[in-house]
Amino acid sequence: MKEVISLFLIYMLFLLSSLLLYKKGLQMKKSSLYFYIPAYFVSLYLYFELINYLHVSFRERGYFIEFGHASVGLILLMIISIVTGLLLVIQLFLKRKRINK
Repeated sequence: MKEVISLFLIYMLFLLSSLLLYKKGLQMKKSSLYFYIPAYFVSLYLYFELINYLHVSFRERGYFIEFGHASVGLILLMIISIVTGLLLVIQLFLKRKRINK
């Protein structure tokens, strides 16, 4: 059960930060936005690398959170987060296009 709660909290933290960055992306200049989007996806990757590092270091200290064989739960959560990020970027472009008309 603690695995589900952990995955839920990891996703909620990602979603909250993504929505805050989405709102900031609506106010950015177009030239800044082209730097922001790749930086967003790099930070998403680094976020999940940090989560994986914490998972391994907790396991070495004797605190076990099982995310499945080869951390399948974390891998699936990362895929879901990347898809969510892609949808937010598409929504950002569509909303900016609609605002600028």
